[in-house]
Amino acid sequence: LGGRPRLLGIRGDDEAGVQLAATLEAHGIPAGDLVVDPARPSTVKTRILGAGQQICRVDDEDRRPAAGDVLAALEARAAALVAECRAVVLSDYGKGVLVDALVAAVVRDASARGVPVVVDPKEGHFAAYRGVDLVTPNKAEAGGSFGLPIRSDDDVERVGRGLLERLGVKALMITLGEGGIALFTPGAEQRRFPAKARRVYDVTGAGDTVVATLALALAAGAGLDEGAVLANHAAGLVVAEVGTAAVRPEQLLAAVLDERLREPEQDGREALILSREEAAAWAARARERGQRVVFTNGCFDILHEGHRTLLAEAAEQGELLLVGLNGDASVRRLKGESRPVHGEDDRARLLAHLRSVDAVSVFDEDTPLELIRAVRPAVLVKGDEYAEDAIVGAAEVKGWGGRVHRVGMLPGHSTTRSLRNEKEGSARGPAR
Repeated sequence: LGGRPRLLGIRGDDEAGVQLAATLEAHGIPAGDLVVDPARPSTVKTRILGAGQQICRVDDEDRRPAAGDVLAALEARAAALVAECRAVVLSDYGKGVLVDALVAAVVRDASARGVPVVVDPKEGHFAAYRGVDLVTPNKAEAGGSFGLPIRSDDDVERVGRGLLERLGVKALMITLGEGGIALFTPGAEQRRFPAKARRVYDVTGAGDTVVATLALALAAGAGLDEGAVLANHAAGLVVAEVGTAAVRPEQLLAAVLDERLREPEQDGREALILSREEAAAWAARARERGQRVVFTNGCFDILHEGHRTLLAEAAEQGELLLVGLNGDASVRRLKGESRPVHGEDDRARLLAHLRSVDAVSVFDEDTPLELIRAVRPAVLVKGDEYAEDAIVGAAEVKGWGGRVHRVGMLPGHSTTRSLRNEKEGSARGPAR
């Protein structure tokens, strides 16, 4: 997913431990963060499969809690790593590493630095996670810890709310398999995020994928709701593969965009606001689905009837309309230092609320040519005040088989005229 992980844990001084260290190093993960304990074997798990389905698992391990010099080494290494990271994942497998003393030390250090701590818990050890940012039990772990098996939506509510209060954590997220994710936070209603898997072949690693995605989302500044949506998509991708699978950023982005392409148009829906790379991926997915992407662009500083007419007619030329929006620096270079009146974020959000618009992408250059090349629209739309051979991107669009559509402009409607009228009105003073 593009993160840079550091792995803290215990390995034995044996062949399996050496193999583990070599594998970590081969993937750019420092193996030196693992504490070597000669008194225990490296944990080895053997999964037994039949006809593509997991039947059982055989574990060769030593679960004794870390103590003495080994625990001291873990605590020292944890303190150093927390100082370097932007998120901490405590993945509790009940193998003797995450003893209460180590958990408390990590939570204390992370809290002092404002680093979010996400816990993938082990039933029977929930009390150790008090004060963490997010705990992510599955249905069985949550029900077992609370003492109430989850068999209904009412049970989900009782268990989730009860664990949230009992543990004193900032958020609790119960993964419900095909039921999606239930999110609980203090003082708020339960939020439910439906599962995204279209087919399930192997659930191995699904929980790890959810935790990893959530941790990276929080580290990047996303909220819990955004993180839950991304985690659901990521889990849906891995369960569609046999064996342990990893999700790549481009796969996750494609899954999110693909869902938006499948959503039926409805009142109140908001368009996507995309980076250039995201817009290119979004348009590529649309082409794969046989949908024509229409492109138009402008500053859209003060929306007027002329803009709405242009956008409405542009939307009729294909299935999806992407609006390229001049960024603030671009507008200043083109229109002068007094412009834009409204910042690019406000202008993008306003466009995103229009029913005719499906996506908005801000560009910083003077022209949208690079954005057009990235998106490769099927139709390029511009006002008829421009001759076709003078429209930026026209040659490129026609070169890959697209077409140019010119919209008749409404007389008397322009941002410059709107600003001039407003200025003249202010100079005359209030009406009497």
